[in-house]
Amino acid sequence: MKNNLCNTPTQISLKSIEDERGILTSAQFQEDFPFTIKRIYYIYNNHENIARGFHAHKTLWQCMIPIAGSFKLTFIGKGEKHQFYLDQPSSAVLVPPGYWREITDFAPNTVCLVLASEVFDENDYIRSPEEFKKWEQEQNTKLQAVPFLDLKRYYDHIGQELLVGCEEVLKSGCYISGSELSNFEQEFAKYCGVNFAIGVGNGLDAISITMQAWGIGEGDEVIVPCNSFIATALGISKVGATPILVDVDEATYNISAEKLEAAITPHTKAIALVHLYGQPADMELINAVAKKYNLKVFEDAAQAHGAEYKARRCGSLGDAAGFSFYPTKNLGGFGDGGMITTNDAELAKKLRCLSNYGSLEKYHHNLLGTNSRLDEIQAKLLSTKLKYLEGWNQNRAQLAKIYYERLNNIEDLVLPYVPEWAKPVWHVYTIRVLNNKRPLLIEWLKAHKVGYNIHYPVPIHLQICYRNLKYAQGDFPISESLSNEIISLPLDPYHSKVEIEYVASIVKTFFDNNK
Repeated sequence: MKNNLCNTPTQISLKSIEDERGILTSAQFQEDFPFTIKRIYYIYNNHENIARGFHAHKTLWQCMIPIAGSFKLTFIGKGEKHQFYLDQPSSAVLVPPGYWREITDFAPNTVCLVLASEVFDENDYIRSPEEFKKWEQEQNTKLQAVPFLDLKRYYDHIGQELLVGCEEVLKSGCYISGSELSNFEQEFAKYCGVNFAIGVGNGLDAISITMQAWGIGEGDEVIVPCNSFIATALGISKVGATPILVDVDEATYNISAEKLEAAITPHTKAIALVHLYGQPADMELINAVAKKYNLKVFEDAAQAHGAEYKARRCGSLGDAAGFSFYPTKNLGGFGDGGMITTNDAELAKKLRCLSNYGSLEKYHHNLLGTNSRLDEIQAKLLSTKLKYLEGWNQNRAQLAKIYYERLNNIEDLVLPYVPEWAKPVWHVYTIRVLNNKRPLLIEWLKAHKVGYNIHYPVPIHLQICYRNLKYAQGDFPISESLSNEIISLPLDPYHSKVEIEYVASIVKTFFDNNK
């Protein structure tokens, strides 16, 4: 598994070292299984014709390892059946809660080692098939309310690991600009496929500090998409420059590469694109325009941790990129945080200086900088979560596929479009509801206790704070239409397939009833 999200019983391989003395096999917390071990027990001296198990657990996680001999495992739950045959100590099965299990076909002298996430608690057991079926039905009934997002589920899965990491930092006595930040910066740079990563206080600072490092300021212009979270434009305004808005592509909702050139003036210094909703923008076209006019390219990748454009990760596709670690992001912290990535060594040095009071040497200040630093605890927690990111993104993709399969080809409903060159990470799953049906759908979702969000209800050019830009309603028709028609449905790595199936059925029923 190697830190991927495990929602179903999963067979994993354990690391083994073999030499002339024999074989050593190890199972490591934080690497092979996603829970802290609180109980260890053995199953042995089993009669080969007598099965064991015949129970389920409500909250307990387990890892089952054949120390000797062999046996078969059968798990039933969530409408699925999983079977495994274990006969090697280097192979194990991770078992999440909520599955009825049977252990059969014991070979002579079999020994099964079980690692458990909690101490023995009879109240956690479900002892009969009838009781298990009733319990599953109760869980499904609870699913009649599906939250848009429940961050507590992350803690339920990896909370113990996060607490261990927190304690390590607290005991170290170093809380700012220490080894945890350096390690995480290196890990994140490697993950994105760049040479440098600089931790900052938040995603907005990632934008403004980069603009400052490029010398962009009063009298300069930076092109940004009209359909985005306002931070993209604020980062430009913060350094005294002017955000020049461009409408978006109607298929991808990202900045329209075809409309870029018309917005370029002698004052244009950079393009700040957004990989919106976790969908990569068309970087090849954007970079071509930037090269033609000698412009810097900044990727706002706040919603695109792990997204790929033509097999390259977002954050490595322009001159620099900014990430946010706001708690709701695909890689979210436990407070605010951000990161800037680049392959430019001189730029990286300047960014690090600007984010630390304009200083590279304590009490020596070369630039008019700011205080925008990612602290040690956030860096440690984000480093812990980074190991799970690929698994989480894969789970998001599986859930997005359910939406597509259940809701495709419905009149007045437009699902997200994915170009063949894109590998999105589904930060949010945003649909488009046509013919003024969005208000009705919202009331329908509320009535069925389904969470939702709107990204975003007011395009940037119509925000009160940007009246000085002198844009008017009608200037960006696609962004304006999207603001009236888009709605984001629940989609997070810890949403279950049952939850997403339920949401899809509620949405489908709405459109069936409102043709």
